[in-house]
Amino acid sequence: MEAKESEMVRFVSDFSIPAWHAFLDDQDASQGGEIIRMLSRPGPMWERKREPRKPLGELKELFRTFVLQQDSYEPNVFIISMNSLGMPKRNSSGTRRFATFVLATLLKKRQDAMRHRCLDAVKVDDILIENATIEMLKAMADLNLYNMGHCVQVVLDTNQKLKNSWLDIVNGRSENIATTFKAILSAVVAQKLAESGINLAVVDEVHNWKGRTNGATDFRMGFAPYVPKKLIMSATPFQLEEREMQQVFENVARPDPHGKTWQTLQALYGTDSNIVDDCISANKDLLSALHDLGQHREADEVLSRLNLPLKLLQAKLMSMAADPMVSEVTVLFCEAALKYRTVIDKLVKLERELVVRHLNLNSRRSFHAGIDFRSMSPVPRPTLYSTPGIKNPEDQLVNYLAMRLDQRLRRDGCSAKAKAHLLGGMTSSMAAFRASLQAPLSDSNTTNSPETRRYAAMVHEVLRQHRHPKVNATVAHALDNYRNGRKTLIFCERVATVDELADQIVKGIEETQAQVLGREVQGRGDVRDRESFVDLPFGRLSWSLQVSAAGPDVTDALHNNVVSFVTESLEASGLEPTRRRMLRLFNLYMLSIRPSDEGQALPKLCAHLVTLFMGKPIFDELSKAFLTGERGASFRGDLRARVIAFVNEQFSGAPNLWIGTNQTDGSEFRSDILRILESEAGLAHAADPQGTQPKVAIGFAKTLLDLEGGLKSVLLRPDLMRRIAAMDGELESLVHGQVRAPLAKDEDESAWSKMTRFVSRLAGANGSINVDDQRSTDRKSLWRAISLHGVRTADGGSEPLVQKLKGATAAQARVAVCAAFNSPLTPYILICTSIGSEGIDLHRECAEIIHHDMPWNPARLEQRNGRIDRVGSLSKAKNKPVRIGVPFLEQNYERFQFDRLLTRAQLFKTLLGRLDFDVTDVDQDNDDDPMPELDCDDAANMSSSMPLLPEALAQWLSVDLSVWPTSDRPASI
Repeated sequence: MEAKESEMVRFVSDFSIPAWHAFLDDQDASQGGEIIRMLSRPGPMWERKREPRKPLGELKELFRTFVLQQDSYEPNVFIISMNSLGMPKRNSSGTRRFATFVLATLLKKRQDAMRHRCLDAVKVDDILIENATIEMLKAMADLNLYNMGHCVQVVLDTNQKLKNSWLDIVNGRSENIATTFKAILSAVVAQKLAESGINLAVVDEVHNWKGRTNGATDFRMGFAPYVPKKLIMSATPFQLEEREMQQVFENVARPDPHGKTWQTLQALYGTDSNIVDDCISANKDLLSALHDLGQHREADEVLSRLNLPLKLLQAKLMSMAADPMVSEVTVLFCEAALKYRTVIDKLVKLERELVVRHLNLNSRRSFHAGIDFRSMSPVPRPTLYSTPGIKNPEDQLVNYLAMRLDQRLRRDGCSAKAKAHLLGGMTSSMAAFRASLQAPLSDSNTTNSPETRRYAAMVHEVLRQHRHPKVNATVAHALDNYRNGRKTLIFCERVATVDELADQIVKGIEETQAQVLGREVQGRGDVRDRESFVDLPFGRLSWSLQVSAAGPDVTDALHNNVVSFVTESLEASGLEPTRRRMLRLFNLYMLSIRPSDEGQALPKLCAHLVTLFMGKPIFDELSKAFLTGERGASFRGDLRARVIAFVNEQFSGAPNLWIGTNQTDGSEFRSDILRILESEAGLAHAADPQGTQPKVAIGFAKTLLDLEGGLKSVLLRPDLMRRIAAMDGELESLVHGQVRAPLAKDEDESAWSKMTRFVSRLAGANGSINVDDQRSTDRKSLWRAISLHGVRTADGGSEPLVQKLKGATAAQARVAVCAAFNSPLTPYILICTSIGSEGIDLHRECAEIIHHDMPWNPARLEQRNGRIDRVGSLSKAKNKPVRIGVPFLEQNYERFQFDRLLTRAQLFKTLLGRLDFDVTDVDQDNDDDPMPELDCDDAANMSSSMPLLPEALAQWLSVDLSVWPTSDRPASI
């Protein structure tokens, strides 16, 4: 190994290359791309002696700052994700370098024959640096990579088993070299971890460790003994069934008999008598007593008597248990509840030493279920509640026909799976029912009778003329939200239902637009044709900031220069001098004269574009990219006079959609726009610092047009145009005022506030919107929202008002759709299968969710609600509850499903141990299949579900591990 190579190896072991790159990225962003430009200049920087800033010296100073910053960090927290545990990939360069170093250290001062023997044995496993040699081992033995040279010796001194195995190899008594070497490697890593001073390990998604998989064993063996404190987190709720929490705790706790954590775990889960076993036993007794009470005629009366405040419940239960006048089943229930509460108190006392469970306050939610869904009553319902479902008299015939068809299919031998799927489809949508009907009719194991097939054809015809009541309700509600500027998230179980809902909502939007088609098309067309009013005036925005900062007047020289540039560029292009073309050239010139220092790329790049416009041969290509696409009437007058009149308009402050009525109005928007342009110009300039690649400059010119066109399509929303079309008044004044007016009576949001919030996020995001930049960045993801394709509007434009998310949606499209929905832009309605239930944030701009199809599992319901009910959500920002709709049907087995879900949700919050559903059976992001359903016959034959407990009693029986127990919670929490 050469000296230069040794120094490089030592450097990468002493300093984190990713951290150095991240530091340079941060510095570059803060300096407007200057770091990248400095490093991109041709020739070795140590030869640039004539440059006044001496880039090599600057780089040294940057590295000195980086080292001081790194030295100030104390790595005492270890944050772990599920995929980061275990040994790194053994074919990575860092792993190979480390393995080679450890082998070199073990073989230090050994004979070459010994080195050859070990090197040949270990090479077979392909974990060393490629083509490692004896000379390389000798050189690396003195490098002390990662300051771990002493760790090798400590391992051999303290681990007698490894020491003996190594001595056997050294003395020729063993050839088990590779296995012993890998064991020493792991021990060296553990030793370094023990010395690292890491005091806390943070593990997220720890529910994945219940089966001691996903790296749990690696953590238990390699990390847990050496990190004194652990913070384990999970957003997926799980119970104490099968001692699953015991498994999780044992993965992270140090087996110290004198430690407080270990002693608590023994009290909870000890092999003899323990509190968890007592809880599970009491839980079973309570469930049995509750079930028996549900079968008794006085169940409703008993539970009504227990509908009391929390403080009175215990005394009431004790009184009823001792009352000789109540039934035996009531006494048994009261005794079981009291016993369960006593055991739970003991459990909570112990678990509070280990566990904190944070729950969203129900007061921030407002449920609207069944028949209440149609009206969305303003009365808040903080939890799911018992209510009648949606019921229409005309639906009875359709449900009866579907039931009869189901009976005929079963008589013909239809499989149980097919018939459950069929009736499940009926609860979802007509499209889902028709899709489900194909399965039993085409079942190869079934011979359907001619009568059944004729009956199926008749049912199909009836369905064609009938609209599904739940679909009607969901569509009506989504359209109402759309008209009032609110977003809606809809969950379905069936792909066919997703498509039917999308089609119906799109049709409703188009019908609404058609009602004002004439005026809207004319009004919106007139607005778009007024270029000086609707186009983004980059030049004026830049100029207004200059005026605000320095107060310059428009000099004759500036006026003449602008006029000359615009006139000469239009003459050279041979294109008609439309106002839009004049505005684009005016913008470009004004951006090129922004006051700048050496670190500002925007004026430099725009000045370069101005120069390109004035010369050949690139002019034709630039003109085509920046000026074409506009149609204008033939012009035969004085071009310069026309340009002068236009420039005078711009400098005199002609009305413009993007400029407020005073100097401070919209100042943040102006600043954000120029921040975006500066960062885009910085990236473009970094790609071509010498200005020798005209295509880079042309790409930036296209970015200017993309930004203008995209934001214009955002602000001139179709719902806003419908409102304006119905108004009388001067068009420009109406548009200017309405974009800044609230979108709905009960909302304080305007189209302008949504657009400016989007621009602010765009300005703060990294990356570029340049179409030539193919990197996947935050800014690119945000910008994809504008490029989505969707509903054709009444005037022939395209607006992505409704989007679908399902298993067939490509991964890249999923990212774009979710980013768009999570922004202030369209789509306004997102319809998902289970694909959108987990791991996706949709909360920033949406505060309403509709569970068009209910899950059977309350954990799934909670998971879906969590897409919009989370930290940083729109509902919390506006201090309004999340609205949750559950539009279930009354006249089919969805009524039973709702009752089942309601009872399960309560038991899920209240009880421990084994439930009648899997709490970990949550939606996966790759499955469009419907959730497992109960066969309707089975549902009908099942005993009635357990009675619903009064809310206060359910709360009294629950395990409260929150920071503030319910009874102690401050009023402000």
